[in-house]
Amino acid sequence: MIKPYDISLTDNWKVQSSECISESGDALSTDPVLSLDWLPAKGPSTILGTLVENKVYEDPYFGENLKVIPTDQFKVPWWYTITFDIEKNPAELFATLCFGGINYKAIVWLNGKRIADSNDIEGAYKITSFDVSAAIIAGNNMLAIEVIPPKPGDFSIGFVDWNPAPPDGNMGIFRPVNLKLHRGFVCSG
Repeated sequence: MIKPYDISLTDNWKVQSSECISESGDALSTDPVLSLDWLPAKGPSTILGTLVENKVYEDPYFGENLKVIPTDQFKVPWWYTITFDIEKNPAELFATLCFGGINYKAIVWLNGKRIADSNDIEGAYKITSFDVSAAIIAGNNMLAIEVIPPKPGDFSIGFVDWNPAPPDGNMGIFRPVNLKLHRGFVCSG
C-alpha cells in the first residue's frame, strides 16, 4: 500500500512583478530559467515581506519608512514560481494542491496547465484546494502563481487606525502551500 504524503512548498520560491516580465503562465510553469534572476522568497510571504527580506526596503516599521514605499508597484500582478520534485509515481495517487491563504486573486499554473483562474481564487486570504492529479508528474514539477491585487471597491482587508496599512495591501501568498499525494481527494489543515 502506498502511504499518502505531504510536500510543504516553503523554500525556493521566486517572485517578480508582472511589469518586468512578458511570459505567460504556461511558459513560467515549465521553464525555470525564466525566473532564475527573480527575487528569492520563502513561503508564505507577501510581496512586501519578500521585498523587505531582500533588502529592497529596509526597516519598514522604523519611523515613517512604511509611508515612503511606493504603492504603484503593487497595483499590478506579481508572479511566484517554485520547482519541486515528486519521487513517487503520481499516477498511483490523487494530488491535491492546497492553499492556506492567497490575497487577493490568483491564477495558478502547474507544469504548463492552468489549474485555477481568478474566479476560483478571489477574496481576502482565500483558502482553497484543487485536484492537480492530471498535471503532476514524477520528477521535476513547476508551479507558477499570478497574484492579482484588489481593485478599488473589492472587499479586501479592513482598516484599523492603530495599524498602518501595508503598501502592498498584504498581496501575496499569506499562508502555506502544500501538495498532498493521497488515495482520495481530501485536504485538511
